Amino acid sequence: MPRKGMTLSPEQKQKMIEGRKRAREQSKLQQQTKSNITQSNSVQVNQVTGKSALGQKSYKKFVTGGKLTLKEAIQAKCYECMGMYEDGRYSCEVSNCPLYQYMPYRNKVAPYNKDIDGMFTNK
Repeated sequence: MPRKGMTLSPEQKQKMIEGRKRAREQSKLQQQTKSNITQSNSVQVNQVTGKSALGQKSYKKFVTGGKLTLKEAIQAKCYECMGMYEDGRYSCEVSNCPLYQYMPYRNKVAPYNKDIDGMFTNK
């Protein structure tokens, strides 16, 4: 925007007008894109059918475009990474994960047994 008392040449005025038009068009495009993302995310939220566990509400909030706290973000990531806890609310046992120390169920070990072949099976 020109300063008070400053005059612009016709070319400068034209460039300024064109710049404002481009900015408006980009803003509209961003709003449309955000709207499309929100609509596709709402479909994903309806598909979230995992067990009720820590991180479920945070994950839904994230998918719908909500702002998360650090704790909510960690819980949502663990919820998503663990497949919505479909097989139970247990530790992921991935101790080299940077979020492992904050994982909601890290002290709860899944009830697995080794069978004769050395494969892991549920009790």
